[in-house]
Amino acid sequence: MNQLTDDDLKGHVFVIGSTGSGKSNFLLYTMDYIAKRGDSAVIFIDPHGEASLDLARMEGARVKLFDPYYLSFGLNPLELGPYESKEERKLLIQTRVGELLITMADFFGVTVDQAPRLIWILRGGLYFLYSITDTPTFLDLYYLLTDILSMESDDVAALFSSVGIDDEIIQRTLSAISRLEAAAFTAVLNRISNFVMPSGSLTSRTFCTRKSTVPFEELLRPGSVSAFRMSKFQLPDDFRKMATNTLIMDIYFAVQRRMKALERDGSGAITPVYMVIDEFQNVAELDILQTMLSEARKFGLYLIVAHQNVSQVREELFRSFVGNTGMLVSFRVGPEDAAEMAKAMGKKDLANTLVALPNWVCAVRRNPVGGGGLSEIFLLHMPKVPGPIRSADAVFEEARRAPWGGAEEDRHVSYRDAIESEMGMKGRPGLSPARWTILTTLTMRGPQWKYKDLMWKLYHEYGWDESVTLSSINYLADLGLVKASRQGDDVFYEAAHPAVDRYFQSDIRGPRAGGPVHQAIVRRLLRRYWEMGYWCSVDDGSPGDDRPDILLFRPLITQSDWKGERKAIREPARWDYSNVTAVEVETMLGHRAQLKHNLEKNRVYAATTFVTDSEAHAERLKEILGEGNDYTVLVENIGKVEEEAPDDLDSFLVSLVKDGWPGMAAAAGRAHVSRRTVQRHMKGLMQLGVIVQSEEGKYRPVHLI
Repeated sequence: MNQLTDDDLKGHVFVIGSTGSGKSNFLLYTMDYIAKRGDSAVIFIDPHGEASLDLARMEGARVKLFDPYYLSFGLNPLELGPYESKEERKLLIQTRVGELLITMADFFGVTVDQAPRLIWILRGGLYFLYSITDTPTFLDLYYLLTDILSMESDDVAALFSSVGIDDEIIQRTLSAISRLEAAAFTAVLNRISNFVMPSGSLTSRTFCTRKSTVPFEELLRPGSVSAFRMSKFQLPDDFRKMATNTLIMDIYFAVQRRMKALERDGSGAITPVYMVIDEFQNVAELDILQTMLSEARKFGLYLIVAHQNVSQVREELFRSFVGNTGMLVSFRVGPEDAAEMAKAMGKKDLANTLVALPNWVCAVRRNPVGGGGLSEIFLLHMPKVPGPIRSADAVFEEARRAPWGGAEEDRHVSYRDAIESEMGMKGRPGLSPARWTILTTLTMRGPQWKYKDLMWKLYHEYGWDESVTLSSINYLADLGLVKASRQGDDVFYEAAHPAVDRYFQSDIRGPRAGGPVHQAIVRRLLRRYWEMGYWCSVDDGSPGDDRPDILLFRPLITQSDWKGERKAIREPARWDYSNVTAVEVETMLGHRAQLKHNLEKNRVYAATTFVTDSEAHAERLKEILGEGNDYTVLVENIGKVEEEAPDDLDSFLVSLVKDGWPGMAAAAGRAHVSRRTVQRHMKGLMQLGVIVQSEEGKYRPVHLI
């Protein structure tokens, strides 16, 4: 290789040069040279796209070309990767979170005063997701951030504590949420949404997979040459930068795993791996780079990086390169960079030469292998790499057939069960007001809504812009709660069966539930509240917490400028937890003590409303409860109510037990209810001591034992 030897490649290489001076040619020539030796692996990260294509078109090239524009491969920046112990997992999380935060802060372009708060919110969110799964995605992170913004701080604290998050992280996350302006956080969410929306896009297919499909272990094998082509003409800047950062981290982790495997097996030589990074400034903020410069060589990993000028790299990292690289290579540069490079090479009078170097000529500082002796500086005329012998179309066609393609995005929200459980235990809303309003609209006023009509309704009734509607309906779709269909040029949405089953069942016939009139009033109230977009936490009558029949949550109302005037606007992300109403339905007024107990227990809420079925009952109720303005009485006159068969599910089930229990399926069929409902009621009857279950699983009435 002219005046360079194999020994010169036993270390890191730093290359700098202005546009057109020859640095890309240097990279191609070096990679071709290494590939032809056949004893090493080459991994080229090309944020422009031209050089990697040139490499793949060269004679004898056997390049694995990774081009997301032509072949969708999975690359999950949040995937934790393999580990062998809890301690190793903890270290991986710390490293991954640290690097992700650096990348995100750079993407968001946050100001100095905003950065610490944003970073703590993101850190808390990432640690929470890693407590749920080893393979969270940007979709999980995006939705989690929108969820915790609609939750009370004590709910967020309880949610994070439930999975073992450190108290300091919880407190600093909550403090950051409370002090950060909403506009700043909205900007962050918008940037993250670029990686997850719309569903089916190139970006979401790449970054929203659970498992990366890139075969990193295969890329480390001797003779392997791979190129990641991130064309600036075909891919968004954020995509290219995130992909490049992720690849660097994953390659470093892969060589570490390889070393551990070799040490465990006690045999095998380390194959040198050369990671070549063009336009290095795109990833220069990663902290892991300094670790790689000082430690990667013991894992057999060597960096060859190139960029245009010194100012693009932070000074600390530049000094680390100067001290740790085997070769410093400078093509023609400007006066300021010439002075820096001459100083780094230990020859200040070299600056004038570096400014005037012709194309294809570079100055090289070679450090002796092993660190002994003096470094050598010389000029090197780089021969031009051979021209391509394959067409670009042939290269792309081959890339399309690669086995690592066909990545599929995973729109499942991994943490939702944790939120549903935590909020369900407290009887608090599990969806934000915007999401709940859309779901109730599709359910109560369906069966189908055209997207444009839904957007128009939410805008004119609540002042929500299209971004609120779109993000909310995407969230519901990803949870499987709504489904879309296309009819001509229009998209229609409707509530899916899981939404109806989960949120809109009003079966409240448990051991503590009232009779048919009571149930009919509850169902009417629920429908009315749901149509208004209010969240209702319903006491289903099962044994447990002594809760009101309905706990009513309304969206927070704020005064905002809308269409040139001040107007009360329903907040899309916040519930009004200071104005929660307890609703008690009272149709049987014989238990005075119970009525007064209901009044007292609900004083913890902002308001209590008692609902009964006649004016006479209303007057009687006021007489029992006494004078005062701390409750409201309403009348719902629903007329005569036909009792459903069976009249009382609990009594019906007890009669089946007496006659000989036929089994869950048969009991559900005879009662015309689900098996789940039967199971819940049987559990309630056992808790009340009405029936017992033997070791053989048979039910018996208590009085027969």
